[in-house]
Amino acid sequence: MRIVSRLFTVLLLAMSSLTWAQTWPTKTIEISVPYPPGGSSDVIARLLAAKLQESLKQTVLVFNRPGASTVIGTTFVGRAAPDGHTLLLADNPFLINATVMPTLAYDPIKDFAPITVVGTSPQLLFTPLSGSSSLADLIAAAKAKPGTVSIGNAGLGSLTHLLGVILENQAGVKFNHIPYKGSAPALQDAIGGQVNAAISSSASGLVHVTGGKLRVLAVTSAKRFSPLPEAPTFEELGYKNMIVDNWWGLLAPAGTPKPALDRIQSEVAKIMALPDVAERYAGLGVTPTATTPAEFQAQLNDELRLWSKVAKDNNIKVE
Repeated sequence: MRIVSRLFTVLLLAMSSLTWAQTWPTKTIEISVPYPPGGSSDVIARLLAAKLQESLKQTVLVFNRPGASTVIGTTFVGRAAPDGHTLLLADNPFLINATVMPTLAYDPIKDFAPITVVGTSPQLLFTPLSGSSSLADLIAAAKAKPGTVSIGNAGLGSLTHLLGVILENQAGVKFNHIPYKGSAPALQDAIGGQVNAAISSSASGLVHVTGGKLRVLAVTSAKRFSPLPEAPTFEELGYKNMIVDNWWGLLAPAGTPKPALDRIQSEVAKIMALPDVAERYAGLGVTPTATTPAEFQAQLNDELRLWSKVAKDNNIKVE
């Protein structure tokens, strides 16, 4: 009888999941972006929303909820109903915040269900055209005068800041890390020569290279970045721990039914294969991606360990 009862329970659960998957979505889907309008995250989210609306035959809206280094928009989703109708478009700070902020309103692993990574791009080390012409020159200058070579970043505890710290640790130098409120002002000061270098994503800085305003000394990708094939990778130059992509991914509140997660992942995978999406992404310097929830979860776990170690070893805290 126990075996029959268990089989009956499994059958009921399977039928329930099938019914749920067939009826979802039942209302407007919201994608929360923890940044102001106009940035790369916003552009990616709105492209996804338009495509998902077409494929799901349901309204999909983007809501910008910036503030507190992405914590406001992220926390909103973590506390939302786990019904598959509220999603978060996150990027690297989603994890990094948990390693540099002693008190945080969310747990990136326990409070969210990963769905899929939707895009990746490398980080680039930029210099003014009048500045260092190679990474070796920049490092030599930093060794000659410790603490005087300035590198702009997107803010204390940001991905770009931590990458600068990893670089100085590997090179055995001391940089003057200059935090900004985002990548845009850091890049503008690099263009103007107010800082010796800046680290930023290709999505933010590629336009300044093609426009002849900045030079790229190295990229964090495992292979050379196709839009800038002349720029070497950090690994080519002997820096082995600098393979770190900027990523964007969709997540839902923890407890969201698996059929919803699987359906979204399936639809996004189809969207990422569309030629017009690849063309739009290329303009941002972003590569379309579609991972499974399990692959995304493994990536989150690995990167959380990495950034926890970097933050702890270098005593990086954002109060």
